[in-house]
Amino acid sequence: MMYFFDNVFYHICRVYTNKKDNSPEASGVIILSLVQTFNIFTLLILYSFYFNNKSVVNKPLAVILVTGLCVLNYIRYIYKDSRNYSVLKEENKHLNGYVVVGYIIGSFFFFFGLAFFLGKSHM
Repeated sequence: MMYFFDNVFYHICRVYTNKKDNSPEASGVIILSLVQTFNIFTLLILYSFYFNNKSVVNKPLAVILVTGLCVLNYIRYIYKDSRNYSVLKEENKHLNGYVVVGYIIGSFFFFFGLAFFLGKSHM
């Protein structure tokens, strides 16, 4: 799974490098962390819907989760030099950029679509 996230981080950094961004690594860490948070929240929403629990997703959990994932991804991709953008660029990347874009867009729409659908059905 970490190989997949390495590829996502690499492709995000590549897009921001082509746009002449000053810090493509920081953009990659933030976007990757948000997408990972969307995936975790989607699972939590499905869990609470399936077991008819009150929503386990709340603002403090969101802040803690996004912050924690940003810190972990920062350590993995920026602080340690073993997985930074320049190292990943030298490795052979087999994952297609379209798969990464599909993953990011799919995570976004599935999370917000599910939240909207379940929020509307509970009104």
